Amino acid sequence: MLCALVRNNIIVDIADLSYSQIENIGAIYSSVIEIENMTPQPKIGWTYDGTILSAPGWRITRLAMRQRFTVTELLAIMTYVNTNPSGIVAMLMQNLTVATFVDLKRSDTIAGIQVLVGYGLVTSDRAGIILNTSPSVEEAYTG
Repeated sequence: MLCALVRNNIIVDIADLSYSQIENIGAIYSSVIEIENMTPQPKIGWTYDGTILSAPGWRITRLAMRQRFTVTELLAIMTYVNTNPSGIVAMLMQNLTVATFVDLKRSDTIAGIQVLVGYGLVTSDRAGIILNTSPSVEEAYTG
């Protein structure tokens, strides 16, 4: 089966392995993840946080995430948060303030943007642009 071999949270190799081979090399790598049926297919250099595999280059700074919204969208979001301070939108904005970075391909990031769409604070077209525009050098989170 096709496996991603992870060391220090980064895929360092992709190999076609049998179950016995996985058992034998398990001590060499921090994780061995079956990727046979994953789409898109993870590649060397992708990161693994213990749960989610992420393509490199989709992590951006918190400021970059904020700047992906238009002024009108930000005003709508902030107005909504001010009138609903204990709601899910407020929680999403709080998460943004405590995050180290934003991974545009994480399922919780995508779900959070979809919440904004559901509340009419961002259009679905804009959500696609926010999530799928490749980060610029200035936006990239470099750790």
